[in-house]
Amino acid sequence: MRLLLEGIRIAYNALITNKLRTFLTLLGNIVGIMSVIAVVSLLKGIDEYAREEVASEGSNVFTIERINLIEAVTDFESFLHALRHNPPLNRDDVHALRTMIPSADYISGTASSSVRVGIFEKHLKSIDVKGHDEYYPYIENIDLHAGRHMTRLEVNENAQVVVVGWEVYTSLIKPRDPIGKMLKIGSRHFKVIGVARDRGSILGSSRNRFVIVPLGAYFKLFGAQQSIEIKVATEDIRELPVAIEEARVAMRIRHHLKPTDKDDFFISTSEQLVDLWKKMSSGIMAALIALVSISMVVGGVVLMNTMLVAVTERTREVGIRKALGARRPIIVWQFLVESATLSLFGGLFGMLIGFLIASIVSWKTPLPYSVDPVIVAIAFVVTIVVGLIFGTYPAVKAARLDPVEALRYE
Repeated sequence: MRLLLEGIRIAYNALITNKLRTFLTLLGNIVGIMSVIAVVSLLKGIDEYAREEVASEGSNVFTIERINLIEAVTDFESFLHALRHNPPLNRDDVHALRTMIPSADYISGTASSSVRVGIFEKHLKSIDVKGHDEYYPYIENIDLHAGRHMTRLEVNENAQVVVVGWEVYTSLIKPRDPIGKMLKIGSRHFKVIGVARDRGSILGSSRNRFVIVPLGAYFKLFGAQQSIEIKVATEDIRELPVAIEEARVAMRIRHHLKPTDKDDFFISTSEQLVDLWKKMSSGIMAALIALVSISMVVGGVVLMNTMLVAVTERTREVGIRKALGARRPIIVWQFLVESATLSLFGGLFGMLIGFLIASIVSWKTPLPYSVDPVIVAIAFVVTIVVGLIFGTYPAVKAARLDPVEALRYE
């Protein structure tokens, strides 16, 4: 213990005495650990945020779509092929699936686009217009602040009624009573029947800039050729795999596909988005580890050179220690402790700066961050190991000094 404390004391004195040299020595460790802590903290924060959003949206829901939008990132050729050949989905598919998927509790068709929305002299641009049927409240969990949702009769008659998002209400209607007001969506007027509660935002993007109209009224605004999405929900999450398989079989039957034909539609779940994010974050981590490894090696080499200089400067001190009976293992241990301590100081500074960067990024942007104790522990261990590995050669060199020659050194 005494040798450990002595090594730490010597390392601390080296830090204080040669501040610039110490900083340059530990710069590699500082940059490497700082990068890891900052990026991993942000990635973990986003990962936890994504999982919370998936849980809040419901993991018992899947969507049948014409094309796989994820392929636009992962396989662009397949995406273009699907865009050219996959047939659009329509309301007839929705009605058919309600009888062909017994495991599903709710099946709803939806389409969306964006348009200018206004009332009197006030207007909002790029508001999401969502066409829905009467089952959407059971699938999307949209709570109301005032009014009611659309009825089956209004959906069947393509009535020009609308449920508005919180931002649309606060920007265009508040403080007046919203129910019964006429809202202009595109070129048509719709009667407000409900106002959704504040749904917050996702990574800084508001979730309240929307209006909901009957699907038939939506087609009157944007045309009936647009493909819709079909959302399917099960009350019991254990029934989800069964419902997905039933939906796949039903869609293949409706599209007259042969057993050897590929699906000309896509079934997506919220977990697939989480999996995509995992793959992206894994790639980022792999690249980061490679860069950090280079930085740590460079920092270790610089640390080794610094320790060699320290051995040269303290040659006479080593000679005196050996003359007084200090054995080689004791000399090696002293320099290893000093090297590991110097490296650990660099790691500590790197962690502090990394957490500071992550918190500043989280404060200035919508990106959340989270502190991972495992990463902190790994960072501690790595910095110590770097100090031990790259401090071994200088320590062994010091231990092999001839005491007589060392005492003569000036």
